[in-house]
Amino acid sequence: MGEGAVFTKLQYLIAESDCVDKGVIAEIIRYGTNITSDLVSAEQLTRLSYPMILQSSNVEKDLPCDTRAAFAIRAGLIEMCLNFIGRLGDNVDDCTLSLLDNVKKTLKTVHSVSLHQKTAKAIRSKRSSIEENLVHLEQSIDITNKKLLDMVKSILDINGSYCCRCNKSLSRTYCSRACQREDWINGHSVACCESFTNETAGQFQGFYEPDIPDDERAATKMKEMEINMNMIQLKLLLDNSEDILRQAEALELPLYDCVVCFDLCKCPPTFVVDDYKENFLKTEAVKGFEETRSKENITCDYYSQIFNGEFDEDGDAPRLCTQRLFPHEWLTNKKK
Repeated sequence: MGEGAVFTKLQYLIAESDCVDKGVIAEIIRYGTNITSDLVSAEQLTRLSYPMILQSSNVEKDLPCDTRAAFAIRAGLIEMCLNFIGRLGDNVDDCTLSLLDNVKKTLKTVHSVSLHQKTAKAIRSKRSSIEENLVHLEQSIDITNKKLLDMVKSILDINGSYCCRCNKSLSRTYCSRACQREDWINGHSVACCESFTNETAGQFQGFYEPDIPDDERAATKMKEMEINMNMIQLKLLLDNSEDILRQAEALELPLYDCVVCFDLCKCPPTFVVDDYKENFLKTEAVKGFEETRSKENITCDYYSQIFNGEFDEDGDAPRLCTQRLFPHEWLTNKKK
């Protein structure tokens, strides 16, 4: 069967009949990785790569499917996208631009469910392979396409826990006793109580979230995302500490009257320092939190990706919001 016939068949299965199973996903990735050699065929394959991981083929209104995304990642979806970028992404014709745009949509779709349990596990299982591809491409592609690589790095960064001192990826709070000791000397003692242990480091001091959904599956999904999101919150604060302090200084507000709003829905995530009382202290949930807020702490707010398969009344995907407090003296000390 020729390439055109294969693409037509796959397009029918996904776009026309909404018939997407593991076999269809695996065939698209296998074909794109091992057989597709020309730009036109690659562009056609990438045109299918993001609809195939939605819950249906309606790309305008549907949300990504955790199960489909996880299977596609394990089958090599991200490596296929990186391969196309490296082999075919240097031209400036319309077909190349369309291919790169499709790759961008695919990465954004993956990122939007990267905190969901199955997708998160799949990304972690493919970390080594994806990182190898990134290292190779970073040395050869032009600056324009490096933005796509940054998206892939963000997908990897959003999945994993990190040493509080050196940000090394790991499953514990610190990678070594040396890092724990150095971090304690350089400011973590301010952030923790006297009974500091590996288990208590970086725990939440404040938290609020949307109402738990009535649907049991959606409620479970939200809790799964909460666990996965906890892993990167400290890293985001530390990685951006200097910019956070600069933005706070520009507002001419003490840190305890600022809120650092991280948007994990963006790929890569973004943040902005805002006026806590003027622009944040509005909802009943936050007002309840205000009763226990300490002026010794800086407030961080984290918005995550979708947590279930439904849209709200405004047509937007629901977002999980958590709040975390850190002593502002600790953050200030990080800059010194």
